[in-house]
This record gives sequence, structure tokens and C-alpha cells, in this order.
Amino acid sequence: MTSSRGGLVAQGDDLAKGIRRLGGADREVLPGFNITAVAIAGVGLLVAGLALLAFILVADTRRRLRETAEANQANQDAILRLLDEIQGLGHGDLTAEATVTEDFTGAIADAINYSIQQLRELVARIVDTAADVSAASDDTRATALQLSQAAENQSHEITDASAAINEMAITIDQVSANATESAAVAERSVSIAARGAAVVRNTITGMDRIRDQIQETSKRIKRLGEGSQEIGDIVSLIGDIADQTNILALNAAIQASMAGDAGRGFAVVADEVQRLAERSASATKQIAALVTAIQSDTTEAVASMEQTTAEVVAGAALSLDAGVALGEIETVSTNLAELIQDISTAARHQSTTAGHISNTMNVIQEITSRTLEQANQTATSIGELADMAVDLRESVSGFRLPEVPQRPPVGAPPTAAPAPPDTAPTERPGRSAARGSQPHITSVLAESKAAMDEIDRLRSAVPVHRTGPRDTTVQAEKRAAMDEIDLQRLRATSAREHPTPAPRGTSVPAEYAALDEIDLEELHLPPSTTPQPESAAPAAAAIDLASALHYELAEINLDEFDLDTNTDYSRR
Repeated sequence: MTSSRGGLVAQGDDLAKGIRRLGGADREVLPGFNITAVAIAGVGLLVAGLALLAFILVADTRRRLRETAEANQANQDAILRLLDEIQGLGHGDLTAEATVTEDFTGAIADAINYSIQQLRELVARIVDTAADVSAASDDTRATALQLSQAAENQSHEITDASAAINEMAITIDQVSANATESAAVAERSVSIAARGAAVVRNTITGMDRIRDQIQETSKRIKRLGEGSQEIGDIVSLIGDIADQTNILALNAAIQASMAGDAGRGFAVVADEVQRLAERSASATKQIAALVTAIQSDTTEAVASMEQTTAEVVAGAALSLDAGVALGEIETVSTNLAELIQDISTAARHQSTTAGHISNTMNVIQEITSRTLEQANQTATSIGELADMAVDLRESVSGFRLPEVPQRPPVGAPPTAAPAPPDTAPTERPGRSAARGSQPHITSVLAESKAAMDEIDRLRSAVPVHRTGPRDTTVQAEKRAAMDEIDLQRLRATSAREHPTPAPRGTSVPAEYAALDEIDLEELHLPPSTTPQPESAAPAAAAIDLASALHYELAEINLDEFDLDTNTDYSRR
């Protein structure tokens, strides 16, 4: 309309310029004409031109209004036809397919068909993955229960072993105390044996001195006996002298008696000499008796000294043997003390080691108790995960699919989505202006996010070793980078095609806004590379299935949907 008006105004300007040129020509050709008449004629021509211009403008306006009405009717028919074709989506019918035409609804239909195809694949894989997660959860729960029972048995065994080790530690402490006391007794025995050996050596030295003194005394007694023998000889000589003196006195008395009075004085002397000789003989006899007694005692003393000397020599030999025996006892006692000291040291080390073992067993018992508790929690969590898988299957049971695609094997990376139909565009379209109602999508993705959160919690509690192409760090980083690139591409496409989102309450429906509020990066579960035993294989399968579900969810462009967030479709 604006371009038509501009064309008419331009034509009016050209007409006015022509009239002015005609007026100028008239003034040159007919200078005598009346200027007023020429002006009136020009005004008439201008009015006629304006009338013709108004007629043309009205005709063009009517034509354009008619064309606009026809176009609006065609657009309304196309929109109604599109709504009729996709009205089953609101009830979970994913077999619906919009017809792609050349009008402006063709791009919308193309985007809807692409979204329906993605939802078909998503729902089909959610069903398959939920079934696999449920089966793997059952196996993992059975394994967790077995691990729990084994941990409980291990806890009992460790308790018994800890009690036995504690008793052994007490016994070793007693042995160590006894060994220490025995070592002290052995040391005292060594000291006593050393003192006994010293006493024996001193005794041997004293007996040697006694033997020497006895031998010297024996020699002196022998010399005394020899001297008494000489005294006896002298006494015998004195006795002989006394006998001879007595005989001489008798002879003198006889001579005095023969001399008469003249020999009377000599007779007195002779009598005194005789009495002296008799006393000398008597004293000599007494001395001889004493010398005989002394000689007898000396002989007995010499014999006794010789016997004592022999006994002292024998005692010295016995003392020497006792000293040797005490030396051997001292050596044996020293060796025994060293052995007992070694036994005491070993017993103390064993006691310390037993204490460490007892503490270690207590720590192992605590670890086993925590492992038992965690195994029970894992079994409970896996049971909840199985229930969530069942709920997830039930949440998508309302969708009707044209066919069930072949699901990938457990633990394998998700396969690429099949190519869209021939009518689908080569690139993903942006968010369309009109969407069908889909009340189940929020519930499905809420279930999926809850399952992913639960699996993430289980993974953080019990790391699981997984095998397959995603087991390497390089492929895990590559997958994460591809997800990030795809997410950035989708966001850039959405920002380019929809720089300003339509506000809620306008002509653009807002039934699918909830999907935009879910961040797939929060559902991303990177593969774990921690090795685990074979008993954790069911848990690994569950994690792989959940990861496959995440990869399928990550391939959906959430910018293509707007869910109604005012309706609560989440689980109770």
C-alpha cells in the first residue's frame, strides 16, 4: 500500500510539471492569450488527473485487500490443518506427522516433524534403558546384598580374631613380664656364681697356706722328736753316770769302814754322794719317762700332721674342682641370662606387635562396619533406583510409537540418530511459533533427571569400573567436548533465530518452557576409570545404561520446545 501511494504521488508531480511546461509553451506561442484562462484550464486538467489518480488508488487498494484476505484465509487453513495433524501429540501420540508445504507453515511442520522424530527416539530409548537399568539394578541389588552378608560375616570373623589377638597380647605381656623377672633372677645367679667362684678361689689359697704351715709344723715336730731322742740319750748317759757314782760311793763307804775312825768323815761324804747318786738316778728315770712320753706324743703329732696335710691337699683339690664347677656355672648362668634377656626383648617386641595388630584389627573392624553400612545403603539406593526405573517406564508408557527401534547394547556408546525423512530439513530449525501440547514431557525429563542424580550419588559412593570404548580418558574428554560444542551450537542457533524470546501470555504458546529450564550439563556423567572387582559389573551396567540415557537426552535441542511450567507433572 505504501509503495502504491508513493507511485501515485510521483505521477501527480509529473502531471503538474507537464502542466507547467504547457503553460510556459502557451506563453511563448500565444503571448496574447489570457493567463487566467490558461490557469483555469490547467486546474481543470489537474482535477481530472487527481480524480483519475483517486480511482486508480481505490482499485489498487481493493485488489490488495482481496489478496490479503485470501492469503490470510490460506494461512489460517494451513495453521488449522497443521493443528489437526499434530493434535494427537497432546495425548502422547508420537505417530503424528505434519505435512511439509511451500507456505510459511512448512518450516514449522519441518521443525515439528524433526522434534517428533527426536521424541520417538528419546522415548524408545528411555523405555529400553529403563528396562535395562531395572534389570541391572536387580542384579546389583542382589550383589550388594551378598556383599552386605559377606561384610557381616567378615565383621564377625574379625571380631573373633580381634578377641583372640587381644588374649594373645595379654599372654605375651605375661610372658614378657616372666621373661623379664627370669632375666633378673639369671643376672642375680650370675652374680652369686661369680661371688662363689671368688670365695672358692680364696678358700683354695687359704688351704694352700694352711698346708704349707702344717708341713712346716710337722717338720718342727719331727725336729722336736729328734731333740727328745737326744735328750733320752743324755738321760741314759746321766743314769749310767749316777749308777757309776753310786757304785763309787759304795766302794768309798767300804773303804771308809775299813779305815775305821780315820775314814769316818770320808764315809759321810760317801753317804752323801750315794744319796745324790740315788736322787740323780730317780730324776733321770723321771726325765726318761717324760722324754718317752714326749717322744710318743711327738710321733702321734707327726702322724696327725701328715694325715692333716693329706686331707688339706685333698680339700684343696676339691676346692679347685669346686672352683672349676663354679666357673662353668658362671659361664652357663651368663649364657642363660643372655638367652633370657633375648627372650624378654623378643617378648616385649611381640607384645608391642600384638598391640599394633590389635589396633589394626580394631581399625579393620571399624572399616568393615562402615563397609557393611555402606553396602546396606547401596542396596537400598539401588532398590530406589530400580523403583525409579519402573516409574520412568510408567511415565513414558502413555506415548504411542510407530515402531520400536533396535536399542544399543548395554555399555556401548549411543548410536547416531537416524536420518530424518525426505521432507525434513538438513539443519535443525529454531523454536517454532506454535507447539502442540505435551503434558508428559516434563514428567519424563523430571524422572530422567532424578534418576541421573541418584546414579551420580551412587557413583560417588561406590566407583564402578566400566569397560568399553568410553573407558578411556581421551574418549571421555572427546565426548564431553562434543557435547559442549553441540550445546554451544544449539544455543547460538537459538540466539540467532530467536534473539528476543516471546513473553508468556502472547500469541506464542508457552506450553514447553519447562524443558528450557533443564540444563543437560547437570545430567552429564563422565565415565569412571577406577578399576573394580567383577562383583560390581551389574552396577557398571546400570551406570552405562544411565549414561546412554544421558547421551540420548543430550542430543535433543531443548530450544525447540516450550513447556508449560504452571502445570506440575513431577512425581509425588
